Amino acid sequence: MVCKKSKTMVTLLSMCKHPDSEIIDRLGGNRPVAEDCEITSQYVTKWRRTGIPSIYRRYLNLKYPAAFVDAQSDQRAA
Repeated sequence: MVCKKSKTMVTLLSMCKHPDSEIIDRLGGNRPVAEDCEITSQYVTKWRRTGIPSIYRRYLNLKYPAAFVDAQSDQRAA
């Protein structure tokens, strides 16, 4: 029964992913983004659910514009 709950939790968490999660993946994952922003990787993990805060988004977009290209075109299409 614990396994079923665990699988359900994983499914629910994957459904709650914010589109910014893909940007974090393009930037190398939680740890590289956290080190670059001088924050904890747990904070970046939260971004996967809530989105990248605007101040960090601007910084990362200026430093790594290629990681944001697809995300920007997706937003324009919506």
